Amino acid sequence: MGGAHVTASTGNPAAHGDGLRALGAHRVVSDPSESDEVDGVLDMVGGAQLVAAHDRLAVGGTLVAIGHSAGEAEHFPYGAMFGDFGRHDRSVTSWRSRKRPSTRSRRLWSGQGP
Repeated sequence: MGGAHVTASTGNPAAHGDGLRALGAHRVVSDPSESDEVDGVLDMVGGAQLVAAHDRLAVGGTLVAIGHSAGEAEHFPYGAMFGDFGRHDRSVTSWRSRKRPSTRSRRLWSGQGP
């Protein structure tokens, strides 16, 4: 992850921790709520883990949902998307791969300019 301090979350750190550290994780936790605030999240699970990861986003942070293996819906508590109490300027986006390429171009990542 190009110079980032990476915290990986897995349901079984004992079984997957060494492999995640070999891929570059500095810390492995069993739940995103065990992490300090983060500037970015790549979530491949969805469900409750995505909600917990969103709660760890710092001001200006971005969460990108790129998978949904949990098989459960996301239920954000009331006010989770409000921009108050230091929880402003965060963004959430999703991305999905199609089985066959689209003929139109797609913008996969966008940022806010100055």
